[in-house]
Amino acid sequence: MTNVESSNNGVLDYNATITYEGDKIKTLTNGSEIITYTYGANTITIKNNDQYTYDDELLTLVGGKISKLEVGGYTNNYKYNAEGYLSGIDTYEGQQLIERLTLTYTNGNLTSSLSGDPALFIRKETTYEFSSELSKPNFFLNTPHLNAYDTAIMGDYLGKLSKNQLVKSTSKTYIQGTVSPISTTVNTYQYTKDATGNFATGIHKFETTDAGGTQKTTISEKYTFTCN
Repeated sequence: MTNVESSNNGVLDYNATITYEGDKIKTLTNGSEIITYTYGANTITIKNNDQYTYDDELLTLVGGKISKLEVGGYTNNYKYNAEGYLSGIDTYEGQQLIERLTLTYTNGNLTSSLSGDPALFIRKETTYEFSSELSKPNFFLNTPHLNAYDTAIMGDYLGKLSKNQLVKSTSKTYIQGTVSPISTTVNTYQYTKDATGNFATGIHKFETTDAGGTQKTTISEKYTFTCN
C-alpha cells in the first residue's frame, strides 16, 4: 500500500503517502506532516517531524512482536496468548497502571474486548462481527483495538490478527454499578477490492448514542497499491 486517502462526512481530511525500505514502512507523509520509522535490532522508533519529542514512540520487540510502547511518559505493555494473538494491553502513566484492555478470540477472530481503569469504575465492552471472507494477512484495517491506542503501529508486529474481514463492532460504556450503558457506539465496515484482490476502498460508519442524542459519522477511504 502506497497511499491512503480519507474523507470525513465527505470532506477530505487525510491523504497519506507511504514509502518503504525493503518490506518495511520508512515514512508516512500527510501534507507537511512526516512520520519516520527507524528500525533497530529489536526496536522501532516512530518520530514525527514536528518540534516536539513527547509524541516520539519507542517500540520494543520480542520474537518479532511488540512487547512495549513508550511515548510521552506513558507505557503500553502488550501480552499475547499461546496461539500468538494479542490478548491484552496494560497502560501505565509513569509507574501507575491506569488502563487495561483484554481481548478474546473465537475460531481465529477477535470476538470481544473489555477495557477500563483497573477497578473498572468506567468500563467499555465491545463485541466484533466478521464476514466469512478471509482478510489480507495482517491487514491494518483489521486491527480495531488499535483505534484507541496507536494507529501508527503496523499490524504485522502485533502477532496473529483475525483471519476474517471485520464488518461490525458494538461498544457499550458503563459506570460501575449501573445496568444500562451511558453510551453505545456501533461501527460498520464495508470494503471493495480491485482485480488483483487488494482492498480498493473502505467505508467506516460509526454511530454513537448517549444522553446528548445520536451522532453519525462516515469515513470513506481509498487505497493505492504499487507493485515494484
